[in-house]
Amino acid sequence: MTRVMELWPQISREMEELLRADGHTALADQVTTLEFAQMCGCGDSFCDTFFTVPRPDGAWQPQRWTIDLEPSWAGYLLIHVQQTSPERIIEVEVLYRDGLS
Repeated sequence: MTRVMELWPQISREMEELLRADGHTALADQVTTLEFAQMCGCGDSFCDTFFTVPRPDGAWQPQRWTIDLEPSWAGYLLIHVQQTSPERIIEVEVLYRDGLS
């Protein structure tokens, strides 16, 4: 698999900085090692959402929670975290950004 940092270094660095600034140090530490699994595939022109684990056929298990970060660009950066031990980033919603970089 390819690391997210290799594919999109700019968004990865920003995600790491924002997670640290928001007090999510353990999650920020994961950013450099996140593996790219697949794109969302919804087809929406404003969506660059990607997954760091394969999407399940049904609902995500166990529960997950979302961190809404405030990126420097006009858009949305939402980090979905699986509540496991340790918690891990499983999905990154990048919405209304002019492409990943």
